[in-house]
Amino acid sequence: MIARLLSVFKKDASEIEVHQSVHMAEDNSCETRPLEVKNLTKIQGTFSITPSTVERVKKLVLKDGRSNSFLRFSVVSGGCSGYSYDFKIDDTINPNDIVVEQDGVKVVSDENSISLINGSELDYIDDASGSKFEVKNPNASHGCGSSFGV
Repeated sequence: MIARLLSVFKKDASEIEVHQSVHMAEDNSCETRPLEVKNLTKIQGTFSITPSTVERVKKLVLKDGRSNSFLRFSVVSGGCSGYSYDFKIDDTINPNDIVVEQDGVKVVSDENSISLINGSELDYIDDASGSKFEVKNPNASHGCGSSFGV
């Protein structure tokens, strides 16, 4: 079996770096290769994270205590509109996960969720009304509370 992992690194406002890691089960070797993608801020099958998200995830990962933990961002069935967002600290990256990394912070999503959050921006809001992760999702057609539809 061959396992592939796609990692996206934002280099600056106009350029990202994508790496593909390939794990060959037969000889237990792993090879990481850069894929050339330039002059994009988002690519098909990804989402972006804001600096406030990076800072909040850093604090959550530090509190978690596991050296390889990250924020898992996924979509689950439920809510009045059909879907809702789920956030949790995790430490296992699956072969088909999409990894968005910025300033050493990883936010990971599964391949089923990515079709529903593709092109989204994950932001962390902390203001007088409270604190929360907020998703600016161009694919969401309607929603109520924390749920959405497409």
